[in-house]
Amino acid sequence: MAPIDGVLKSVFGDREFSFIHEAIPSDDLSASPRLRDVLKTGLSEQFRSLRVDPEGDWRQFGGESIYPKMGWALSKIQGDIEEGGDFEDLHSPYWGARALEMLRLAWSHALDLADDESLGAGESRLARAHQKLRGASAAVASFMGTFPSAAELGTLGQRLLAWRDRLEADAFEGVFLPALKAFIENFLVVMQARLGADGALDDEAKNEVIGQPDRESAFLRWRDWSIAAAAVQAQAPERGVQFLSVGASHARWLQQRSLIPGASYHYFTGGPLDHGTRLASLLEGSGLSGAETVRARDVLEQLYEAFAA
Repeated sequence: MAPIDGVLKSVFGDREFSFIHEAIPSDDLSASPRLRDVLKTGLSEQFRSLRVDPEGDWRQFGGESIYPKMGWALSKIQGDIEEGGDFEDLHSPYWGARALEMLRLAWSHALDLADDESLGAGESRLARAHQKLRGASAAVASFMGTFPSAAELGTLGQRLLAWRDRLEADAFEGVFLPALKAFIENFLVVMQARLGADGALDDEAKNEVIGQPDRESAFLRWRDWSIAAAAVQAQAPERGVQFLSVGASHARWLQQRSLIPGASYHYFTGGPLDHGTRLASLLEGSGLSGAETVRARDVLEQLYEAFAA
């Protein structure tokens, strides 16, 4: 695997890096200080390696909006919790840890939303969802307040089972789980409503999001369009950002849609996206074999994006 910070160091040396990154929000979070603080803690290692000032304005490095990302994650969590049992999917090392992280972000943002009394006015479904977020059950608040430091969080599945062991069975199944499900549903309603206010997406993109077959797919497509919008803005002449770091599924969607003119795609965690033939030709006839070939391929994949003509 070739971490993006290593590639950036090879290209820019001691100069400021020119990039945007999917993990960094592109949003103005000044109105959500709790969310910003939780993000700052969770991203501290990436900020250090990417030379981002954690106290500064992250938006210039932001690769997508945090809102569809939270919506997508909580819609997946919602499905996993509905399955019941021992919440098997929420125990996986990657997704279980990610789910717990995103639930903490959602909770912190809900606390920030609760500070704005104007949001709960009216009789709309959105207003009611805001009101319910403001009055989120003490059962959920108690659960969220038990998390240790970010480095010790573990998975959401582990936390749920530990909470079940701590409570009586009736309290967990009859009080806590319904309260958690209600919080997630109300949060998702609030996040869905943000689509209309997303100035980075045009009407065509928003209509495509709305037209998805289910809520999880809609949030995922919103994420794709958010990344595309951030990339196009970053590529503008006045900014001229050179690198975009996103997951492979997002990259393939961007590539298939040809949404970033002139972009060269490279998959840094395994096989290449679009330069496999050229990379093979660089290794052909090198005389290397075995572990040396693997090492050579790793080095070439790390540096390809920076130096390939």
